[in-house]
Amino acid sequence: MVLVCGAGAIGSLIAYRLKKAGKEIEILARGNRLEEIRVKGITVSKRMGFKRNSVRVNTCERFQGNVYYDFILIVVPNQSVEQVIESMPDNMQFGKILFIGNHVMPEMTEKKVLRKFGGKTKVLFGLLNAVAELKAGVDTYLSASTIPLFVTDTGDNKNVKDLLAGSGIKPVFKRNMPGILKTHGALVLPFAYVCYGFDGNLKQVPGYFSNRVITAIAEGLELVEQSGFQTEPGWIKRLIKHKRILSVIIPIVFHTPLADIMITEHAKRCVSEITYMSKVFDIMIRQSRNDYPAWIELRDLNPNRME
Repeated sequence: MVLVCGAGAIGSLIAYRLKKAGKEIEILARGNRLEEIRVKGITVSKRMGFKRNSVRVNTCERFQGNVYYDFILIVVPNQSVEQVIESMPDNMQFGKILFIGNHVMPEMTEKKVLRKFGGKTKVLFGLLNAVAELKAGVDTYLSASTIPLFVTDTGDNKNVKDLLAGSGIKPVFKRNMPGILKTHGALVLPFAYVCYGFDGNLKQVPGYFSNRVITAIAEGLELVEQSGFQTEPGWIKRLIKHKRILSVIIPIVFHTPLADIMITEHAKRCVSEITYMSKVFDIMIRQSRNDYPAWIELRDLNPNRME
């Protein structure tokens, strides 16, 4: 059996895909979302598609220590991870635990899990390449038919392959998940800062700030490396060197519906998570003792927008 902890947009999408692939799924949810799933199941719809599909899954509202799970998938925002770990019974029985999301401090999360459940616990991290929004009980997502999942390469990946087989979620095994997750943070945060700085209206962003986004991303990648992590995927670092080309492309993208979907809507939905990620990078900046002027300038555009 697989337990999915987190019935938000990404957690629901993963649970739906696994259930459709024939896996035995239980999803942990609370409040209105729990009742919604119990009554209607999990309903998904592809963005700009007209068809909705639903599946029924088993539900629970708390962790159960008397049930064995082959996998526990933790799909909650960064700032909720510690609370989730603390809420798990000490006698929780499972094969592997996989954290999926923007976990910019996976090394700390792993330490907490190992401290609670013992040094032999199998802890993995993943990043799903999809954008999803849960609204009025419908999980609407934007992705290719096959969704890539960057996931920890343990050397023995058969269990993960078996878990995802037939689901349309394709594992991309990586040994450098801490670096990948921090690279993702360095890429996402400057766009979120600009979004908050201009109240979500990216069409109003002057060319100067479009260029500062490019510089801030470069600074963020440098910060990740100076903090002892390898930036990955490598194409981001190579691309960011083409500043002249990007200075033309980014303002154009800011005027498209894609920017609303990929940047504005996501930043507005995830203020708490963006705030948490930003605080982690603030700590990294203080520890590095280097200057990151473009990063700081964008972060401080509208500090009150973040919590």
